[in-house]
Amino acid sequence: MLLIDRQPKTQNDRTWCFWAKTPGLFGSVVSKEWAHIWFHSPLHSARIPLSPYRYYMIRSQDFYAYALDHLAQSPNVQIEYGHIQGIQDAENGAHVQVNGQIRVGQWVFNSLPEEKLFLRPKVQYLKQHFMGWMVQTNKPVFDPATATFMDFRIEQEGQTRFMYLLPTSAYQSLVEFTVFSPDFLPVQEYEAQLRQYFLQYLGLQANEYQILEEEFGVIPMADAPLKARGGKHVVHIGTRGGQTKASTGYTFVNIQKQSEKIVAALLQKGVPFPHPAPSRFRLYDRMLLNVLQKQRYPARDIFARMFARHPIARVLRFLDGESRFDEEIKIMAKMPSLPFLRAGLDLLSKM
Repeated sequence: MLLIDRQPKTQNDRTWCFWAKTPGLFGSVVSKEWAHIWFHSPLHSARIPLSPYRYYMIRSQDFYAYALDHLAQSPNVQIEYGHIQGIQDAENGAHVQVNGQIRVGQWVFNSLPEEKLFLRPKVQYLKQHFMGWMVQTNKPVFDPATATFMDFRIEQEGQTRFMYLLPTSAYQSLVEFTVFSPDFLPVQEYEAQLRQYFLQYLGLQANEYQILEEEFGVIPMADAPLKARGGKHVVHIGTRGGQTKASTGYTFVNIQKQSEKIVAALLQKGVPFPHPAPSRFRLYDRMLLNVLQKQRYPARDIFARMFARHPIARVLRFLDGESRFDEEIKIMAKMPSLPFLRAGLDLLSKM
């Protein structure tokens, strides 16, 4: 097995969080977990117990070290660093061109992003972009027992904007400013929003906290029909394989689920092409993405309705694509009908 990556990964350049009943495969590198979350909006604020779930955080630096250590113990795994120029499906395998050389494999699992797929006609596309600061404060302002899942109390500026807090102690937290929009903001705007939040909601002047780390990221939110099958011997995985949820950007857990299904398909059928997920969840994502992109109804009010009017376990199952149909009907019944009806008609007109 050959793993090809652009460069070695050792820095703490991102943070992954997910809810689950148990931490699963990566439990040993979970750096913090929470049994409660805060949800804030002008319509609804609540501290929500997550039982039977918990909210887990993994720092990328720990994840990289864990993964590389396990790979180093596998004699059948090699790692090569370089730029991939192309992937070519062939009759008896697939070819990868890297560093001017051709590598041949029976199967190629491709996670290379291709934004051009999101820019095609009729594809709905928003960027989820965010800047986060890990800060150390000189007074206790955080509740380390409770993560802030979404804080929509900030000005929306005609977009979807919220803050996200992952406190590790009363004095330390990752505070992240997140935006759903077609375009990025100037760097100074992200920084200004973070500083304003520290002042307005945490009561912290600029000289009362220290920025320990900074991260910036972008996740595509698009309804492009990304298929896992990229050819006879090419399998698209991760975001490239459609594992980023179009309406929320959630990806981390979906990648693990896809990987498990690929392994099961290989063992059972000899080919790494599992059955696709139920199509109704893709429809839900497309409708919500349409509402957000066309600004038919404020996202903060949609999520407020969801978190205020339903048990948290139902909401999380729905966001995971694991809810029952009767649960989905209950969630839809509490949503504003006209914006979603218009979204549905808009999607029909594009077929």
